[in-house]
Amino acid sequence: VDWYDAFAFATWAGGRLPSEDQWEKAARGVDGRVYPWGDEWDPARANGVHRAYGVPELKDLAGLEALLVRTTLEWPAAPVQRADDNPDGASPYGALNMSGNVWEITRTNFFTRSDMSPFFKGRLSSEFMNRQEAFHVLKGGTWTSPPVCMTTFYRGRDLLTDRHNEVGFRCVYEATEAPR
Repeated sequence: VDWYDAFAFATWAGGRLPSEDQWEKAARGVDGRVYPWGDEWDPARANGVHRAYGVPELKDLAGLEALLVRTTLEWPAAPVQRADDNPDGASPYGALNMSGNVWEITRTNFFTRSDMSPFFKGRLSSEFMNRQEAFHVLKGGTWTSPPVCMTTFYRGRDLLTDRHNEVGFRCVYEATEAPR
């Protein structure tokens, strides 16, 4: 999906895309943890490059690049896990897969930190791909990410018209008061 698809679906479903701050709060809790489950890396709790490719540890960026350029439609066989996998990696609020699996789209602009605008809808990417207004924040890392990209505070970015099999989204809804 691209940013517009995610924005349209969230609106249709009666919600919205999370802001970067909302996403981080849901992942970090009030204690500011490094990963949704705590401060120590645990490869069993996230779906990153280690799990998708079966590589226990990459030594450097060159090793990651060498691995990623060998990716094909057939390999790795099943890189993305179900949304309810990894319950042991849940955030303090019970949100799953906030570390790895797929990058998550937010409504926050990467450069200004303000809400994104659907201003560019229907225009050619070449008309705006060099403008700061066209880049949104991605959070959480993906199945091709090393642990550093799967921290709760890492900021990725993408052009709002780009589509990747490494990108997804979740909707947020206004909290309602519980019945008494």
